[in-house]
Amino acid sequence: VVLNAFTWGAVFLDAEGDQDQDLYINSIAGVPYNFMFENIDNGSALVNVTSTWGFGSDAQYSVGNAIGDFNSDGRPDIFRNGSSGSSSTFWRNDFSSNNYLTINLIGMVSNAQAVGSVVELMAGGQHQYRRLGCGEGFSSQNSNTLFFGLGENQEVESITVNWPNGIVTSMSNVAANQSITMFELSCSDPEACNYDPLATGENDEQCTYPGCND
Repeated sequence: VVLNAFTWGAVFLDAEGDQDQDLYINSIAGVPYNFMFENIDNGSALVNVTSTWGFGSDAQYSVGNAIGDFNSDGRPDIFRNGSSGSSSTFWRNDFSSNNYLTINLIGMVSNAQAVGSVVELMAGGQHQYRRLGCGEGFSSQNSNTLFFGLGENQEVESITVNWPNGIVTSMSNVAANQSITMFELSCSDPEACNYDPLATGENDEQCTYPGCND
């Protein structure tokens, strides 16, 4: 990607949910005001889809951008911070043909917002990675929700969270098109022992999820 322009923000996101990361960049007055590049996932250069994806009408000078999901449909939307005298703009993601999974992380040991965690997800034999960061753009912060496009896959084979302090949490066979929460424990659910009504504690042989505290 070559822009030959000074920019204030860039964010990778799987806009259409096809299991690869696209790139959104906002820029300044004197050049096109924003850029959207599609990752067509065949090894070639990213494709400029600024106009075809609806961004061509945004002629505002902005200084930062962030992604989040304002309508809880599992797809990342984009907000741009307007500079002095310029309006901020919000872009709703209307792609809906592919499946998705969103993940929220809750730290129990390292830090409550789970900043620094790396999530590996495998669906349809394809691996995806996300890192939960902070201060990710000028005057900008992405949502703490992590977005994964799944394409046509109806199920996620596995999810592995590598927490900052070294704890690893895993899940398997997770249905698509939902939002899940994962906790920084040695199992994926803080109430996992309660799945078996005969379990009386984590040392009980009836408890099939050892390591939980509840």
